[in-house]
Amino acid sequence: MLGNILWWLCFAVVAIWTQSWLPGIDLLIVGVVICLEEGNPAQTAWIAGMSLLLQEGSGTLAFGFSILWYGSLIVLFLMGRWLFQAQNFLFITLLGACMGVLRYVLLLLMASLQDFQLSEPLVFTESLLQAAIFPLAWALAYKFRPKKESNDDVLA
Repeated sequence: MLGNILWWLCFAVVAIWTQSWLPGIDLLIVGVVICLEEGNPAQTAWIAGMSLLLQEGSGTLAFGFSILWYGSLIVLFLMGRWLFQAQNFLFITLLGACMGVLRYVLLLLMASLQDFQLSEPLVFTESLLQAAIFPLAWALAYKFRPKKESNDDVLA
């Protein structure tokens, strides 16, 4: 359990540090997807809640963007899991593309609701980067995530 907590702390530090180099990109959603793949509801709630609070608190838009963003991620993941295996790279790539489009739409929608001017080309570029970086970040995090040992391979 301590190893799991330390892994998630390290993941959060690396994701936040990387986001400081790539402003406008959300890498914490990768952790939420990994939690959803593992099927642990308590862990998913903690990681999604932490990510949501971090993103909502650091953004310039009014309350609500991150809730829509993370809620949409969860819905898209659960819907896509009906068609694909959760760890399939094609599924993750499609999910990343959907999140890129969704980021563009949600940012422009939330900005227009607040009469907040955003640079549309910048939002478009950030959305493309989000879509492109998401599968790569997932592959890296998935590779370094410790796998649970199953007792199926143990001979009695």
